[in-house]
Amino acid sequence: MLPENLKADCLLGYEEVKRRDKTHIRFVSSKLDIDPSLMSFEFENLFDGERELGDNINKVLNDNWKEVFADVKNDYIELVNQILLGLMNKFFDKVSLEEAFDN
Repeated sequence: MLPENLKADCLLGYEEVKRRDKTHIRFVSSKLDIDPSLMSFEFENLFDGERELGDNINKVLNDNWKEVFADVKNDYIELVNQILLGLMNKFFDKVSLEEAFDN
């Protein structure tokens, strides 16, 4: 699933953690909404090498991307949220606010 011209709104909740006279943050929640202008699908080897059947399924998915995306949007957002929080927490576990923002 590849979004194009993606508009995203994200609100992150965090708490401050003091370590060695530095302030780190840990993200505890995330509210994300996304709105792509187009979502394209290109699944490969869907039917054990039956390329024509796979191409037809991809065409149907792409022709009806809004309906398909509406069905999977919440799960997609949850996955992106988990990845985002994991990356942000790994970064700010190692880098303090003072280091990140040169305070």
